[in-house]
Amino acid sequence: FKTFFVGRKILIAREITKLHEAFYREDVDKIKVFESPIKGELTVVLSEKNIKKETYINEKKIKEMAKIYLEKYSLKDTVELISKTEKVQKKKIYKICLLIKDNE
Repeated sequence: FKTFFVGRKILIAREITKLHEAFYREDVDKIKVFESPIKGELTVVLSEKNIKKETYINEKKIKEMAKIYLEKYSLKDTVELISKTEKVQKKKIYKICLLIKDNE
């Protein structure tokens, strides 16, 4: 698990809905080998892969595009156009466009 599922959470459920049910919850990175073998029916559940998208944003390029688009289009349309072409969050583009409008 540590090799393929780093950064996720794991749940190991033993004997669900039975008298001797047990649940082990931990981060995959911190899970330790059990002292004795686990017997019975096991269910293993892994959390989703936690991806933090921290992509580089070329603010200079976005500012230049925004200045050109704002002359022709509304703020909403400008944000929409740039977000589609540059694949950047609308919120970030909106902030940049507002700064440009305030400076004018």
